[in-house]
Amino acid sequence: MMSYPRLMRQHATIEALAADLLHIVQGPRCPEAAGATLRRLAMLIRDHHAEEERILSTTADLAARDRYDQAATAAMRDVVAQNEDWGAFVYRWCPGAIAADWPGFARAAQAMVADMHRRHAREIDILYSLGVHYGVLETAE
Repeated sequence: MMSYPRLMRQHATIEALAADLLHIVQGPRCPEAAGATLRRLAMLIRDHHAEEERILSTTADLAARDRYDQAATAAMRDVVAQNEDWGAFVYRWCPGAIAADWPGFARAAQAMVADMHRRHAREIDILYSLGVHYGVLETAE
């Protein structure tokens, strides 16, 4: 069973790498570093989603039979939208596109990281909390 502390460590790692990406795009033009950081971030997020997918869907299924149905359903819609937006962002900003439109990538990366941070907070507040409540997530490792 997955633990809440493990998922939170994964989120912290994602947030730290996203902060690295922001630092890169706020500095002088450096598409190679941005592309490499984006690739690492994409792999990290892919692995995180693979681990948390079952937890989130199980939590949402349990909440559907409880008073938390509306909150869990809305949060799951947000997770799905975030995953779609992230996939489109990564697809759009291949290394060549980053090099060809550095200012556009910088703006898009800043917006994506801000959105990711907001959506992660909601995911944690609602779905992870419900996961603990329903016993889908362990509170200790």
